[in-house]
Amino acid sequence: MDIEKNKDGADRRSVLKAVLGTPLLFSAGTLSSPALAQTPLTASGKLTVYFARHGESEANVLNVFSNRGVKHPLTIKGYQQGKTLAEALARDKIEAIYSSPITRAVQTADIIALATNKVVRLAPEIREYDVGVYGDTGSEQGWKIFDEVQEAWNRGQPEAKMDGGESLNDQKGRFLPFMSRLLAHHGPTGGAIVLVAHSGIYRNMLPLVFDNIDLKFSMGNKLANASYAKGSFAMAAFTAWSGTVKLSHR
Repeated sequence: MDIEKNKDGADRRSVLKAVLGTPLLFSAGTLSSPALAQTPLTASGKLTVYFARHGESEANVLNVFSNRGVKHPLTIKGYQQGKTLAEALARDKIEAIYSSPITRAVQTADIIALATNKVVRLAPEIREYDVGVYGDTGSEQGWKIFDEVQEAWNRGQPEAKMDGGESLNDQKGRFLPFMSRLLAHHGPTGGAIVLVAHSGIYRNMLPLVFDNIDLKFSMGNKLANASYAKGSFAMAAFTAWSGTVKLSHR
């Protein structure tokens, strides 16, 4: 996990778009990934993980792919909404914040960091998945292929990908080891941590983290801007992690 402290300055402050709605509750489920099941179980305790999506960005407004670099920051409208989200998360005792290095996620994480008096640790492993040659475009053809690839993944074809982009297996290869290290590092002490990332990587990876959510469900219930999935992980001797998930549309 690469770690970088916040830099002071308004250019890192950002925007979130909160969407009101009824929270969706799911029953407890053991983690289904072998990578996570190998996490050392050395203590008893409880770890809460907030899988938070970034706020509304210029890319959302323009409907373009923006999964690399520093383009398309958060919108002005979303900044006050981001403060609301940060205040809600600050009610819990946040121990750490990890963010995708993509601008809109870092800006969102900075707002949360200000409210919780924490620094942001950059985690390239949770960045949005790459769409290859369609990056920084909003072509109708690109979005058509995007949907086709997502449907292929849902049909059990994890190697499908956009030209030059990442497959489902590529995403799994970076996200699940990161989660395993995260749980191993923070699990023994418990508390709450926040991950700030993107709807696509969450949609594809959360079904691999929790066995009570499948890809078909996540495709139909993606996280809105400034929403989060809340996982409560409890450690038990000689067993894998288990937990509940709550999707909150704030």
